[in-house]
Amino acid sequence: MDVDRINSSNPANERNSTFLQQHVSYFDINKDGIIYPWETFKANIHKGKHGSDTGNYDYDGRFARMNFESLVKRYANTQPDKLTLGELWKMTEEHRVIFDFVGWIVAKLEFGLLYFLAKDEDGFLSKEAFYQVYDGTLFYNIAKKHKERKN
Repeated sequence: MDVDRINSSNPANERNSTFLQQHVSYFDINKDGIIYPWETFKANIHKGKHGSDTGNYDYDGRFARMNFESLVKRYANTQPDKLTLGELWKMTEEHRVIFDFVGWIVAKLEFGLLYFLAKDEDGFLSKEAFYQVYDGTLFYNIAKKHKERKN
């Protein structure tokens, strides 16, 4: 069993899709395997790595589950398995690479946006929602909830 390729709740899941491919598949609107600038605001992804990132993807684009678990355990201090905006901010501060100003901004934007999109009614980002950004289901789940609220 390959834990980097298991995700039954992501419609884009295929046997040969990595977590990174599942993560970005939501933005591939025409499902041609290419994400065009007009399909997403987030272009220029290279194997999930940028300076000052959290290391939850390795250099081959595989999800580093142990690193993810360690990150949540280290920074979820207010409530177990839930993060506040302040805890996310601290996490990005402690993962900064010196003189990587673009990486600092990207990390703050990524995790700030994640927090505001996926926080619960109590103002916490759950470990599950945090994980969903990596396995590619977060945006599908947000879209589904939005559609349900409209109906």
